[in-house]
Amino acid sequence: MPIFSAHSDKQRLQVKLYNNIQTGFAVRKRTPSTAVTVTGHTSCTAPKLKIAQRHIKTMHKLARFFGATLGLIGMTACSVFGESGVEKAPYTIVLQEEAIEIREYSPLVLASTISSGDFDEATSTSFRRLFNYISGENIARQAVEMTAPVLIEESGQKIDMTAPVLIAEAAEGWKMSFHLPSAFTFETAPAPTNQQVFLEKIEPQTIAALRFSGLMSRKKVEAMREELIKWLDEKGYIYNAKAYKVASYNPPWTIPFLRRNEIMIPVKE
Repeated sequence: MPIFSAHSDKQRLQVKLYNNIQTGFAVRKRTPSTAVTVTGHTSCTAPKLKIAQRHIKTMHKLARFFGATLGLIGMTACSVFGESGVEKAPYTIVLQEEAIEIREYSPLVLASTISSGDFDEATSTSFRRLFNYISGENIARQAVEMTAPVLIEESGQKIDMTAPVLIAEAAEGWKMSFHLPSAFTFETAPAPTNQQVFLEKIEPQTIAALRFSGLMSRKKVEAMREELIKWLDEKGYIYNAKAYKVASYNPPWTIPFLRRNEIMIPVKE
């Protein structure tokens, strides 16, 4: 049975919500007066109204929580199905043959860091550092938009690419890079406060890229790298196989077969 009725517009809404929460019964009829009558009419006392008000506040908090949750689901839904929706390093396709492209990249500004250890450990550490940098761990305390891909390469090599995250292997470990949004130049990019993070300016370059899906693994990376090298040899390109990079365009929760990964090697025709 409903709990109580009300005698003002504000109280009417509060009472209706409170009654529906407590009993699940809807208002059945409305009297000619300002009072709302429900089965089992009971006047609204001050203590009961305060109880209703507390429930309304609780409902508002729940609505904000679920609204934020749904908003997060909405933002991540596309990335689950392969599209991250972030700014990507711009390039022009010069040649395309199935999953392989020859691209020309414009100048880029990278935020980079080097971590030691095996591939998984090093890239996890590097990603946290770079994410902290774009989250405000810089002298301007400025948040910087996430971009794609993430680039990974040998730490002793110059990073040729724009942003995904670049990863590469070297004697010191792995070097990971985020390319900064196009609104930044090397001069205007906020300097990192973490001494293990540094900025780099990458000149225009030509890149051979082989695209593949699925989860990243050392075995798969090596297989894709060998496939790209074989193609470059057949086409007569000049390249440095040791300067390869791994590019990842998607967050970890993206469905594996919809993920976009690439092996990148700088080339000269």
